[in-house]
Amino acid sequence: MTFDATSAPPVTGLAGTVFAPGGSTDADPTATATVTATPTATPTATVPPSTCSPRPNVQVTVKPLGGGRLEATLTAPTVPGRASNGLVQITFTLLQNSTVQLGSGAVGTGQTVQLGGAQTATFVVTRQNANQATQVAFSVRDGCGDWPSFVGGGPSAF
Repeated sequence: MTFDATSAPPVTGLAGTVFAPGGSTDADPTATATVTATPTATPTATVPPSTCSPRPNVQVTVKPLGGGRLEATLTAPTVPGRASNGLVQITFTLLQNSTVQLGSGAVGTGQTVQLGGAQTATFVVTRQNANQATQVAFSVRDGCGDWPSFVGGGPSAF
């Protein structure tokens, strides 16, 4: 390929680098331009890993209390790189054959209770009919977001 060295347009190369044609700068119409592509390193942004990826589990433990009741305790996970990770709130999404007591009050389906960043939260599930399964579904939020879970069991779990 030949160019007039005085009027050849610049050529765009890798990573936006502009190369001007080389060759003779005299008005010789037979001058040859040489275009040499020089690879240019393009910086790549490095995204630090999220302290919540993979998402650490909120620990859910349950123990029978007798009399048709279960005690559920939720514990916020330790998250590397964070000074603390507490439980922010819990929303009860389903109460099947059950009532729930959190602190000094009863809670119902759709109710959200603020937990204030506590490391643990405990609630008590009471079954209504001893011959049926019981389930309480909820979503608890900590510093990593929402964690859906449930507690309950069949007639012999209580």
